[in-house]
Amino acid sequence: MKIIQIPGLTLENSKDFFNILKISRTDVATFFAWQELQTPVEDLSDLISHNLSTSHPVDLFAKSYGSYIAIRAIEHARVENPHLDFNLLRLNIFGLPYRLGYPPDPGVLNNLEVEFNDPPLAFAYLQALESLKVSITIYQGDKDDLGPIDCLEEQVKEFNNIKLNRLLDQSHNIDPTIIKFDRYE
Repeated sequence: MKIIQIPGLTLENSKDFFNILKISRTDVATFFAWQELQTPVEDLSDLISHNLSTSHPVDLFAKSYGSYIAIRAIEHARVENPHLDFNLLRLNIFGLPYRLGYPPDPGVLNNLEVEFNDPPLAFAYLQALESLKVSITIYQGDKDDLGPIDCLEEQVKEFNNIKLNRLLDQSHNIDPTIIKFDRYE
């Protein structure tokens, strides 16, 4: 198994994920976007393609806005390398920020008076994820104000390749130590 990490997962909080997954740093292909969210999509796309070329399962972990970067990178990798088996790719998202819209607009956070129409916002983000045609698991806190889970639970039923896990007592800043990764051994 290869794991690729993208924005939102820093060196500090990634240690929890490594421990939970019971893997060593040497088993991991890492991609850290340190302080900025403007990660070059092509760089991540190349990393995805390189790891898929080994014919081993690849897990891509994205936090919040990193899910948008992941979508763009997977789309780019698929166009550049259509011969690769994208069925080996699994996308794991921690805190889907669908209230930012799709594509996400972080400026929404500056407008405290905005009223959200959650169903179409969630549906648009889920449609973009579904179009990737890869296995997707979303870990969403039940107190996430950037993506209320009640709406997400209703919307995700429309998509066969997306699984949703409700995380109790978690906000958008999910504590990775509470997550159970039953399929990663």
